[in-house]
Amino acid sequence: MLSCTSDKFFLLIQHPYKSRFVVSEHIKDAGMTGAVLLDLVRHGNIEIINGHLIAKSMVTDLPPVHRMVLSKIYSAPKPRKIRKWILWFARHHRKMQEVILYGLQDKGLITVVKKNFLGFGYLRGRLADNGARESLISDIHACILSDTELEGEQSLILALINVCKIHKIICSNKKERKACKKKLEVIMKSDLICRALRKAIDEIHIALIGAITVS
Repeated sequence: MLSCTSDKFFLLIQHPYKSRFVVSEHIKDAGMTGAVLLDLVRHGNIEIINGHLIAKSMVTDLPPVHRMVLSKIYSAPKPRKIRKWILWFARHHRKMQEVILYGLQDKGLITVVKKNFLGFGYLRGRLADNGARESLISDIHACILSDTELEGEQSLILALINVCKIHKIICSNKKERKACKKKLEVIMKSDLICRALRKAIDEIHIALIGAITVS
């Protein structure tokens, strides 16, 4: 059901009981964009050449938000650096967020809640069933503790957790968080990560750090 990194990331950052996120807005926006880009790299729709994102193929069965991002990259008059794309999409996060939230609602994982602040409307999600989020967290724990080579989609969500520093979402206490951070750093540098994805993960990782710092 959760075949793409952007869905996993959004499910992780949902509050377990309230219609809000458990991370800051800039972490959410940068992480969302990073998740979509990593999915597109993994599926061969974009590639990274000299730090620039290049659209390779418009043919994809990924969700609508990925097609929206891919179309924007494809139609750009010239290649842009990864960091510039992440900053651009973070500034235009509302539409991306809306598409992801309604996609998760269609899958029965959340309920979209319309909110209003000082006359401005915005959307948030409330978990329809916390069991799906708990199951995802359990699966991530297993990936971190395993010493076997990770599948592509597994390595992508681990990379996002690492760069966005959201270890506390998957750890129950400070001691576990410390151990998790240490193990993830090892995993990100090891042969457990598929070689075809490691370079993309490293470059998007660096760009995300820069985007989060600027925000």
